[in-house]
Amino acid sequence: MLEFPVFFDGYRLRQFDCTVKSIFYSAFKEIFKSLKKLRLIRLPSHSMRFTLQSSMKLEGRLRPMKTAEKPVRNETASTLPVIKAARRLFLKKGYDGVNLDAIARKAGVSRQTLYNIFGSKEGLFKAVLNDHWSTIAGSSDHSAENFPTDVSVEELLRVFANRMLHFIETLEQVDFTRLVIAESRHAAWIGREFYDVGKGPLLHAFIREIERLNTSGKLHCNSPNLAAHQFFGLILEVTFWPYVMAIGPATAELPSREEAVEEAIAMFIARHARDARPG
Repeated sequence: MLEFPVFFDGYRLRQFDCTVKSIFYSAFKEIFKSLKKLRLIRLPSHSMRFTLQSSMKLEGRLRPMKTAEKPVRNETASTLPVIKAARRLFLKKGYDGVNLDAIARKAGVSRQTLYNIFGSKEGLFKAVLNDHWSTIAGSSDHSAENFPTDVSVEELLRVFANRMLHFIETLEQVDFTRLVIAESRHAAWIGREFYDVGKGPLLHAFIREIERLNTSGKLHCNSPNLAAHQFFGLILEVTFWPYVMAIGPATAELPSREEAVEEAIAMFIARHARDARPG
């Protein structure tokens, strides 16, 4: 077995996954001398040692050099501080304004640790988005699923509206939406990811409930998809978008959130109740 601590671009070469037959020490020496001249490899002569076995087998892989900090395991408890640190930086400086070095410093880990866990800055940003939405929807009371089935249409709409308000009132949703809008101009995947893990599940769950109410005869709705989007819009136009757009003092002219919800419910029932006729 041949073993030698060799450093290559910040990594320690522990082993090679190959078998070498009939190889001589002098050949290795000349090869590494050439690499050293080309500055592709650094050989610390004082720490170099060789052990030769008859099999002449050299096994191994490329591993990072050891650092003072311990690698963070891919577990929620250990990755959460990293995600929170990244979240603060992304909200403050935007996606393009942050790099992994800055996140590593903020989180108190190495850059290599971030690569090991998340793979890239994009992977880390996706983890931030998933954490954002999972925190909001973590309570069963605000889940996109499990709508009550033994209540009136009016009460079901109120439950959905309250879950929507919980989404937009929690965890800097306005700031997050501004970030997504700004960054989606040149990174469309950010907007798609934000929708897929956040608004999308709630909206699609509501569409399924409208379809169920259609089947049960409680609603007469030709397009559950359109009806769900319209109900969403009736509430968000008053409770959310004015704050995303930062209209300032003009928000004082807006109706209360309670009034916006009750009026949206009344309009939805007037249009889609079973005894209503398409207009």
